[in-house]
Amino acid sequence: MPNRVRVFLILLFLMSIYFYLRFSSISKLKSDMVNIDSQIKLVNLEINSYQNIQNDFKDIDTINFIEKILEIAKQEKIQKIDITNKTKSAGARKDKVNKILIQINIEDSYRKTAEFIRELYNLNYSFIVNKIEMSSVEKGIKATIYIDLILKGN
Repeated sequence: MPNRVRVFLILLFLMSIYFYLRFSSISKLKSDMVNIDSQIKLVNLEINSYQNIQNDFKDIDTINFIEKILEIAKQEKIQKIDITNKTKSAGARKDKVNKILIQINIEDSYRKTAEFIRELYNLNYSFIVNKIEMSSVEKGIKATIYIDLILKGN
């Protein structure tokens, strides 16, 4: 084989390796960008959820309970969670035990939703799950969980 052909084949081989490495690094960069974007969405979701909690709930025990729920959602990597106060007053009265009705809306895969509910039952708080409504959505399931959190007055 002439030297020119050998040099051409070697250059062709080296160029193919170069382009392979270049395109694989681009695809890796794209996947990293998607991961960073999803992490930014989770942080924004957490900030918005915490601000809504501060506005909706005034009792420190309730806020601690909600923070535990958000920690579970973060551990399970729940894509969408919304927690709202469904009671008329958002705090315990001093003379009796009070209940706060909390509505939790989550939307994710069946497995993640089931794990979230299982972890919710493992929390060390006094609460009653009134009902759980589930419906199918495009990418899994939407669950609405109604909880009575029992607060003790001072």
